[in-house]
Amino acid sequence: MQQHAEFAGRLAVHGVDLPDPLKDALATWESITKPASVVGPVADLLDAALDGSLTADTVTERVEAAALALTAQANAQNLVPQVGARLGQRFAALIQQHGDTIVEQLAEPFGRAGTVLIDAAAVVPAGVTADEVIRWGAASAEAWNVLGNAAAVLDQIAALRVEMQTVYGYGHGEAEPLRVAYFLATAHGPDMLTRANQLFAGQIAGVTQNDDDPGGRWARLARANLTLRLNKAREVSELISRAHRPIAGVA
Repeated sequence: MQQHAEFAGRLAVHGVDLPDPLKDALATWESITKPASVVGPVADLLDAALDGSLTADTVTERVEAAALALTAQANAQNLVPQVGARLGQRFAALIQQHGDTIVEQLAEPFGRAGTVLIDAAAVVPAGVTADEVIRWGAASAEAWNVLGNAAAVLDQIAALRVEMQTVYGYGHGEAEPLRVAYFLATAHGPDMLTRANQLFAGQIAGVTQNDDDPGGRWARLARANLTLRLNKAREVSELISRAHRPIAGVA
């Protein structure tokens, strides 16, 4: 369950407000894993020893009560892994169930970062090096930095979207051979979709692949005039289906 809590934390960084059932699962996990405090009978025993109220007549009863409390606490802690495993299964099922809501929330910062990146990529051409950008002046240097920051946000959100599919089973896996379909608004025909996927993976011949380019794969898509969008599972399926749909009047 700990990995799911970390996943939720990465979602929160981008402003995702999880649906209540997911919040409840996380709160339950936090409750059973918080550091154990000294249980009542143990605290009473220690306090009594310090303030002088522990006597020969009461010590046996108090020690036995404290021992029972510690045993119960230890047994409860032993159950944490089993409870955590069940909570993890529930968390994964809830991600599938509420995946659309999560993607809708992630789509907002993804779209903002995409717009910023497109504008910056228009200022910083493909193949330009950092040294060249510096010589061009402050405006180009600023666009270079903006490009890198926007790409970093897109990378983070993209990783969350892919994790929703590959780890949590949100969607049906249609996009895995064409992962770029998670992130495109449209693709006119299978050739365009394949080319976009190659651009995304940096595997297409004849396109400048500059390791210094802070915009990376996102800038390659933007410079190819491909519109970025974070897609829900249904939208991924629809995009792939439309791309492979025969064009009317074409044999």
